[in-house]
Amino acid sequence: MSCEGAEDLPRIMEFKDLHLTGSFKEAKEALQDQPGVYCMLCQETGTMYVGSSCDMGTRLTDHVFNYSSNVHLQRAIALYGLSVFTFIVVEFCKPSVIIEREQY
Repeated sequence: MSCEGAEDLPRIMEFKDLHLTGSFKEAKEALQDQPGVYCMLCQETGTMYVGSSCDMGTRLTDHVFNYSSNVHLQRAIALYGLSVFTFIVVEFCKPSVIIEREQY
């Protein structure tokens, strides 16, 4: 989804340079076991990939290492490289309301 409102997106936490081992580990540790809504933002195109997870640390790993992840996001990472993506935590929320909040 491409959105002109990416600059208005809530940004509780933001992780860049995920192609660097240290940055990736820092993000994964900070997000481990944290439920919430997130966005993978492609800085190259402005395209946003919005999702939710009961464990955003594991979901980040899934996206980075292509473990049954969003096919459109995987194609974009292959095309542009992980270095142009930012992982943004939009909202921390209880697992019981994650899908509702993602759709908001």
